Amino acid sequence: MVQLENSLDFFCFDGGAPVACLVSGGIDSMVLMELLARRRKGGVMVVHFNHHLRGKESDRDEKFVRSEALKRGLPIIVRHLPVKKGSGIQNRAREMRLEEVKKIASETASRPVAGCRRQGRCRYFFLAHQADDQVETVLMRYLRGAGIRGLKGMERESRLDENVFLIRPLLEVSRSQIEAYAQKKGIPFVEDSSNRTDKYWRNRIRKNLVPRLKKGHPGLIGQIVKDCRRLQEEYRSIRIEADSFLSKFQDTISVGRFFTVSPPARFLVIEDRLRHAGFDKEVQKHHIEEIESLLAKGKRFNREYGKAVLSVEEGFFEFVPERITID
Repeated sequence: MVQLENSLDFFCFDGGAPVACLVSGGIDSMVLMELLARRRKGGVMVVHFNHHLRGKESDRDEKFVRSEALKRGLPIIVRHLPVKKGSGIQNRAREMRLEEVKKIASETASRPVAGCRRQGRCRYFFLAHQADDQVETVLMRYLRGAGIRGLKGMERESRLDENVFLIRPLLEVSRSQIEAYAQKKGIPFVEDSSNRTDKYWRNRIRKNLVPRLKKGHPGLIGQIVKDCRRLQEEYRSIRIEADSFLSKFQDTISVGRFFTVSPPARFLVIEDRLRHAGFDKEVQKHHIEEIESLLAKGKRFNREYGKAVLSVEEGFFEFVPERITID
């Protein structure tokens, strides 16, 4: 685990452009904003997204973040992103935020950020995910049957597109460390009432499963964080193997040659081709096992997977978009 005060040491701030901190108003993002404001004087802008999901409480959060940014002399960008309630609301809201991050990065390249002493394209967006969030994420993905891409968890630095990077400096800092720091420094924050409900699966993992696991395994958080680092290193090697294999084929893939690569690389090959063909759900272990079993039979067939179709013929297979016929 990393000491909170040292969590930004790994990141090399360049001398010119500003960085952005995504702030919800919760304790994690408020602590991160404080750390960045102290480290990067005059070069931090705050970004707040209001999804209007909690009525007056959402507006309270926006007002609070505006006020705290103003107290620290930090410029702030607020975007209103209403999202319809229903299945998958958290994932849809997350996708909306990431798309907006891209837009903000593009806007800063051509338009100065009011109140920010440093100017230029903002390429680095800091997020306040911490070690307990990492554990919850990995457990959720494990229970859904994710492959190594999912089980490696979130990375401290990931690329959103060619110009935008997401930075998560608190991934190896526990929630208890953050709470202690906020209390010591008197950092205010607001609480999201939706975190208290059992409506969302993540909340049930956080409130019910994780405490039981920690009771039997006191070092759970540190161990999973360590395992994530290891899996991230392994993933890079497996990614190279999968990309090397895919580079040898255009659309159709040899079934025989497919089974010569390692099982983790085969997972990535199928995952990539499924997504490219329009499969818009999370690829899980049972999908891979079923597809590999079908391929091993060597028979000619077509099988639908959501909006993608697996087509096998004469020792080759491919995933193609589902064909829609209009009568």
